[in-house]
Amino acid sequence: MTDKTKRDLAQVFATGTGSITGAGTAESGEELLTKKKDFDRIRLLNRKQAAEYLGLAENTLAVWKSTRRYDLPVVMVGRLPRYRQSDLDSWLASRTVGVAA
Repeated sequence: MTDKTKRDLAQVFATGTGSITGAGTAESGEELLTKKKDFDRIRLLNRKQAAEYLGLAENTLAVWKSTRRYDLPVVMVGRLPRYRQSDLDSWLASRTVGVAA
């Protein structure tokens, strides 16, 4: 990736405007932001990353999974638990009490 492409990417993600040229194609800022949102939605986090995202101890997620205390979706990749960031966001939203001001 060239320095110009890196600068263009930074501008697109910061402002949502501009375009990136690379590999013979040009993509608008809107198209790239859509791709970034899609990537973030399916992003898999390991247990440590998910715990940090939720503000919990890593061991807490392990206990919740083994005791099935909460219905927190887990994607098993082999024997390794992974968490979709979008699932964590949905789970947090379902546990939110009250109306946001």
